[in-house]
Amino acid sequence: MTRSTTSDAGHGTVWMASEALRALERERDQLEATPREHTQAQLVRLLHLRKLIQNADTAERADDGLVEAGMTVGLHFDDGTTDTFVLGERDILRGERVVSLGSPLGSAVDGHRVGETIAFTTPAGAERTARIVAAVPHQPE
Repeated sequence: MTRSTTSDAGHGTVWMASEALRALERERDQLEATPREHTQAQLVRLLHLRKLIQNADTAERADDGLVEAGMTVGLHFDDGTTDTFVLGERDILRGERVVSLGSPLGSAVDGHRVGETIAFTTPAGAERTARIVAAVPHQPE
């Protein structure tokens, strides 16, 4: 089975909606239009944008219950709480609740299916268990 994966470090393919790819390309084009005026932060951003665009995966995700980048995921935790988020790259899905594949929760759910139970350790050291109750292709607003 081949799946697209990434981490916050930007290695591998990066799932994104085609609209997000176009927005990144516009931002890159604007930065490249004024090369002599770049600050160090702008140069770093430009390099990051180029890598994201080069590794972009805009393929539509199958609605098959598999959790992978580009899916909206619903969880029901063992303490009765729930959470819904998009599994993907924070830099691309601005303004949405995003969990990255490189995070403890993101790596715990990646590759699992609806109905399965996952366990992970939070950055604060707490052990958590949750059941995956939804995994559907993300629809950008």
